[in-house]
Amino acid sequence: SSLSAGPLSPNYMAPERVAQGQAHSTLASDVFSLGVTLCEIFTGEAAVQARHHDQLDAIVDADLKDMCLQMCSMRADERPTAGQVVATLSEKQKASGYKASPPRRKVVGKSESDDVRLFDRV
Repeated sequence: SSLSAGPLSPNYMAPERVAQGQAHSTLASDVFSLGVTLCEIFTGEAAVQARHHDQLDAIVDADLKDMCLQMCSMRADERPTAGQVVATLSEKQKASGYKASPPRRKVVGKSESDDVRLFDRV
């Protein structure tokens, strides 16, 4: 397989996928892509690692900033595992007191009280 085998976004691809022409992702490359995505969500700008460092200081706490930057490491062996990312995000969510739940959607032709969760079958 080659990198042209499917639609890819180079800005979100781990460096090893680009350099080695890997067509398939690994857990480490997925962590990189998620890190880039989180940085973009937190800063509101397209992923440019050099700028994220300063912008993250004003938006997230030090632990979350460090995790995001580690996720965007150019070296796969320096990135946290997917389990470590989930644990850190879960810890932050619990500490915030925010209770996450699946989003709800309005079913056309029904009242608000008939809303269903996106994960429910209609």
